[in-house]
Amino acid sequence: MGCGGSSGGASDPSSEKINWNKDAVIDDEFKNEQKRAGAKKKVFDKKTGKTVEKDKVQEDRDYDFFEGADAGKGEQFMAVRPYEGAIVEPANHNDFVGSAPDVSYELEYVYGYRAEDSRMNCFYNSSGNACYFTAALGVILDQGSNTQKFFGGGQTDNQSKHVSRDDKAHTNDITAMDMSCDRSLCATGQNGSKPVAFLWDSKSGDFKARFKLDKGMREVTAIAISPDNKMVALTDNHNDHNIWVFDAAKGSQLNKDKTGPDRIYHMAWSLKAGDCIVATAGEKHFAIWDTGNFKKKKGIYGSNGKPTSHCCVAWDDAGLAYTGGANSCIYIWEGQNLKSTYDVHGKGFVCAIKWADGKIISGAKDGNIVISDPSNGTAEKTIEVGELVRSVDMKGDKILAGLRNGTILEIDSKGAKKEIMKSHSDGEAWGLAHAGGDTFVTSGDDNKIYTWDMKSRKSTACGEICDEDAKSKAGGASSLTEYAPSKCARAVAVNCNGSGHVAIGHNDGRVTIRESAKHVDKIVHTLKDSKEWIEAMSFSPDGSKLAVGSHDNNIYVYNTDDYSLHGT
Repeated sequence: MGCGGSSGGASDPSSEKINWNKDAVIDDEFKNEQKRAGAKKKVFDKKTGKTVEKDKVQEDRDYDFFEGADAGKGEQFMAVRPYEGAIVEPANHNDFVGSAPDVSYELEYVYGYRAEDSRMNCFYNSSGNACYFTAALGVILDQGSNTQKFFGGGQTDNQSKHVSRDDKAHTNDITAMDMSCDRSLCATGQNGSKPVAFLWDSKSGDFKARFKLDKGMREVTAIAISPDNKMVALTDNHNDHNIWVFDAAKGSQLNKDKTGPDRIYHMAWSLKAGDCIVATAGEKHFAIWDTGNFKKKKGIYGSNGKPTSHCCVAWDDAGLAYTGGANSCIYIWEGQNLKSTYDVHGKGFVCAIKWADGKIISGAKDGNIVISDPSNGTAEKTIEVGELVRSVDMKGDKILAGLRNGTILEIDSKGAKKEIMKSHSDGEAWGLAHAGGDTFVTSGDDNKIYTWDMKSRKSTACGEICDEDAKSKAGGASSLTEYAPSKCARAVAVNCNGSGHVAIGHNDGRVTIRESAKHVDKIVHTLKDSKEWIEAMSFSPDGSKLAVGSHDNNIYVYNTDDYSLHGT
């Protein structure tokens, strides 16, 4: 039933030495996940005209976006401060009004679920609604009415996110989440040089508490609410990968310690009555922390299983911990000692895990959700979803599953699947164009084009940006994805008053013309005049022309009857 070991007593902690290059079993796909987690983003260098790599998490700035930028000369000047010299105050204009407009807005709906680099981030609240996050928003989705409430998302000061206030809501991307045992509270943490985390009501989205980390912590990588709702534990992405414990009511720090040199992916509190223990799971890492003395107790494998990295962790009410291994196995821990292992997935890594009513619900790279009995290591039910499972939760006889492709599924006791959210899933979403009526089209860094209906709040069509890997002829667009430039698109235009064609501007410079918003998967023309990525596009009001703005400093104008080049 195990993965290279059997149940039995663990060896002396002081004598266990692990050779991670020789003894450990870690799935290759998980190794790729590790590389992506520590990867750098691709950024266009305005001075050299080339793409360079920089850290994903930037230091906080105390100035506005353009302030202090070295403008340089010539084309470099125009790239950094394109507005200077191009915008001139008119001789006659209305009087300047310094106050904000007498209008307000309210966020209605968000199409998105962060699945690229986060796990165990989608939960049922006490009402059975789905709680998850995207961008800097906590989302509460009523699946029946397909309506949403939010933590965050209101009107804010007109400031850069690097200097905006973070006392009541997130100002940067959320990276970790947890739901309290009674399903009344959500905890979320964000990235940034000085990350913050929040506790909020899972039904209303109302603010409850705020937890502030020191400068240089970079990101909240995992977060967990204690079973009695009195404490919140979290880990950061500092070089020491610190663990923090806060008073949930006061927001004050109770404990802090270093976890080690490797990234923490997930954490969870023991569900055993009287326990005050939290476990951390991560790269080459499993450990438990008793809040009484707050000393790290590293996981001891002994002869009971192969060492590996651990993607996720859950506890039962008897004090046993369960981790999802990077070798497809589920590990069972008694205290810091490995008790046994079992494998119900067969391949890949286990990325999501939940204990409920004596059963383990797990999701893995094999594209399956498995309900298993940890007492004998056997699978009782396997549900195929065909995609890496990032998150699982179970309430009653329903399962909530977050998938790597940006989809959230609700699965009933018969295995019937209902798609309650669909979204872009890699890098950033860039292109957006109104397609007439209640329809709009989007594109992004994930090789996907989506058509959306604003009335039903659902995707009505989907297409692939490109089926080949191609680089840009010159330069290179900033990107947070590993997809080739040909498979990323940051500009969309729709010919609403003509043919209905949808133009997609690729990052390798090409423009593909799609048949319609209903058929964004059908390419009818391809234009290849641009030497660099496409920044903006627009069809003329009468639909007879298409203007394409490229980063090569040219605007290409095409006749839409045959897409011949009209002029540059």
